[in-house]
Amino acid sequence: MISRPAPSVMNFEAIERIGDLETVSEESAWQNFERLAGFIFEKNEFAVNVNTVKTQNRKRRQYDVIGRFSLNARNGRAAVTGYQH
Repeated sequence: MISRPAPSVMNFEAIERIGDLETVSEESAWQNFERLAGFIFEKNEFAVNVNTVKTQNRKRRQYDVIGRFSLNARNGRAAVTGYQH
């Protein structure tokens, strides 16, 4: 059995410019995609849920990242991202 090192955890707080974001996205392990997307949403004033499972009418759906932005309680929008492994 071959053991593989755990994916590295990136310090997204160090991102200050678009070039930093490009470097982090290129060097980051694919497992950090949800964290990076959530970080970007949070920096744009979205409330974020990562790896959320919702069940409705016995159908299960898993969402990688859900970002919610609300101007007030009645007027809000949501952004959902996903990818296939």
